[in-house]
Amino acid sequence: MNNSNFEQGAREILKKNGSWQESTDELIEDWQHCIESCETGYQDVYDEYIFDVSVRRDIDAVLQDKQISALPEMDKFRNKVYSLDERMKSLMRSDPIQSPEKFPWWEAYPLRYGGKEISEDYKRIFGIDIEVISKKQSNE
Repeated sequence: MNNSNFEQGAREILKKNGSWQESTDELIEDWQHCIESCETGYQDVYDEYIFDVSVRRDIDAVLQDKQISALPEMDKFRNKVYSLDERMKSLMRSDPIQSPEKFPWWEAYPLRYGGKEISEDYKRIFGIDIEVISKKQSNE
């Protein structure tokens, strides 16, 4: 089987899940962009953050699919994802704000730092404080 079979399988999964991404490259790019936004101090509200990290649910759907899991391209995709996951996990606190049994790790654990809006949302919604990084600081 070739890469087109892997991509076709992934497209079918994404379409079934109602994803706006149409390829594994788009999934990787969107996940990387989300992580980069977090690395510099996420500068939006919590609801937008949850929307942005939702790309990881689509990635998970591709990773968990049994039909394409045996294709050789899955190893390359999985390695890229897991490398990005490690970057994201390094930005998160170790104490969950949602049940890890009910929520995926990217939603269960809060960021260690972020902009004023997400910081205020974490405080209001979950009663926790995260380090506030101003937009100016995050661009330096």
